[in-house]
Formats: sequence, C-alpha cells, structure tokens
Amino acid sequence: MDERGDALRERLQQRLTGIAVQTLPHAGQRRAAVAVAVTEAGFGADLAGLPAHATWSNAPALLLTRRAESLRSHAGQWALAGGRIDEGETPEQARCANCRRRSASCSATMRCSAASMTTPRAPAT
Repeated sequence: MDERGDALRERLQQRLTGIAVQTLPHAGQRRAAVAVAVTEAGFGADLAGLPAHATWSNAPALLLTRRAESLRSHAGQWALAGGRIDEGETPEQARCANCRRRSASCSATMRCSAASMTTPRAPAT
C-alpha cells in the first residue's frame, strides 16, 4: 500500500475509534460484525461496469463484497465484509475472520477497523 493508502487507513482508524461503541440488546437475534477494510485497488474488481487497471494500482480502495443472488435477504447488494459472530467469538475476531474468508486480498496480517452490530432479524427456525 502506498502513502495515500496508509494516510486513508489512519484517518479511517481515527474516525472510527472516535465513535462510541454501543451494545444493543440481542436476545433472540443473531449478531454480526463488519470490517472497514482498505486494500490496494490492484487491477480492479473485474466486474462489468467497474474500472479496470492495465497495471497494478497501489491506490487505496475500500473492500466491498457482493451478497449472493440466492440469499433471502438483501440478495445481490454490496456490503462491507463481515458476517455472523459465532458463539464464543468477539466482534473483533468475527469481523477479521469473516473478511478473510470472503476475500483473497485480505491477508493474515491485515489491519482493519470495524464496527459491530446486531442484525434486526429473528433467529432461523
């Protein structure tokens, strides 16, 4: 990552750190965590309609994932990388583990800032 990416990551970290974390009641609901992951733009997203780069770009880029079309909720939508918080897992552990599972560009040493949330849906039956 170049200096622009490091500067962006630092600004994001400062701003996210300044947000007071609130724990919401989650009785009967599933909890989830998301990561705000900044990576290199690379060759681009390799998706129709999005820019592609002829050479590798070190420019900072926000990592988003696209939800599968087969999902019942929010199918096909773009989202921050993240997912369910498993039993015994902290939001911090969940956000980075879910981000790494969903993207080959996230390395084991990835530095990420995150917010966690409780999903507003009932448990699966």
